[in-house]
This record gives sequence, C-alpha cells and structure tokens, in this order.
Amino acid sequence: MRFGRYFINSLFVAGGITCLVVFTSSLAGYVFAKFKFKFKEVLFTVLISTMMIPFVTIMLPLYVMVSDFGWVNSFKGLIIPMCLSAFGIFLMRQFIENIPTDLIEAARIDGASEWWIYFMVIWPLSLPAISALGIFTFMWSWNNLLWPLLVVSKKEMYVVTLALASLQWETGIRYDVVITGTALSILPILVVYAFFSKSFIRGLSFTGLKY
Repeated sequence: MRFGRYFINSLFVAGGITCLVVFTSSLAGYVFAKFKFKFKEVLFTVLISTMMIPFVTIMLPLYVMVSDFGWVNSFKGLIIPMCLSAFGIFLMRQFIENIPTDLIEAARIDGASEWWIYFMVIWPLSLPAISALGIFTFMWSWNNLLWPLLVVSKKEMYVVTLALASLQWETGIRYDVVITGTALSILPILVVYAFFSKSFIRGLSFTGLKY
C-alpha cells in the first residue's frame, strides 16, 4: 500500500480543515462577541442548535451538493464542506467576550480597520482558545472516516482512516498489519498535542470562566 501517500493526504486534509475552521470560528466568534446587530442572540441560538443535528441527517444532501459541484474524489470535496464549526464559533465567542472592549475601542479611535483589529488584537489575545480549537479540529479531521468514505473512491485520494479500513477488508483480520498502521496514524496527533498542550489547557480554562 502507498501508506506514505495516504499519510500526506490526511495531513493536507486535516491541516486544511483545521486552518479554515480556526479562521471562520474566530472571525464569527469576534462578530458575535463584540458587535451589536439585530437578532444577534437569535442567530447565535439557531447556530448553536445545529450542534444537535446528527451528521447522518445532512450527509446525503451534502454529498449531492458536492457531487453537483464536481468535487467527488478531490481535496475540495474533503475539506470545504467541513470548514465551519458551530462548536468552534461557540468556543471562540466565549473566549473573545473576556477580551476587554476598551482595547478594541482604542484601536478604532486610532483609525484601525476591523480587519486590522481582528488580526493584530483579537487573534494574538485568542491564541489559547485557538490552540484548543485547533487540537480538537485536527483530531476530529484526522480520525474522520464516514465523510471520506462517501466522497473518495480512488485509491490515490485515500486518507489514513480509509487506508486502515481497507487493510481489514483486503487482508482479513491481520492484527499485526492493522496495529502497525494504527500506531503510525496516531503519531501526528501526539506531535500536535505535544506542541500545543499548554495553550490547549489555558484555552479550556479561560473559556470556562463564565460557566
């Protein structure tokens, strides 16, 4: 098996999903935490309520959309449908609410744009929560099997989870092969957690201050 290729595919897919989720969640969290607009709480409640919808209920229509776009057996089909996270927006909003509004107002008085405030004020101060969200998202994306199983049929587009599943299908119950592949597949998660563990713990502790 071209396990190295599958490993790289998983890194690309999990890394792409993580970057997009962190960006969209932090941006939406900033909007919900520091901006005032009509029906803000209603929209946020509706957004959070989507967390109660099982993925299997939207799986088929989502696949039909991806198929209509021509994204089957492509990285776009694996990454783009997963780029938004209601949990991520909730986590970032809870953290950004604790950032003093005076810092944002001072930047606006100095003539800073909202994008400058987001990248130069909100982003650096939110690194603990961003690290926590990044670890959660990377682990979920790396271990995801159901969506790649639907979108990918070509072997060159396999991710690690699909490769491990195919090991069991093609070789029967070869526990030595399966355990070896599984041991290799958990290495990126251990590396990511080793680098971001301190920020991960800080992010969880800070986002839980109000509740």
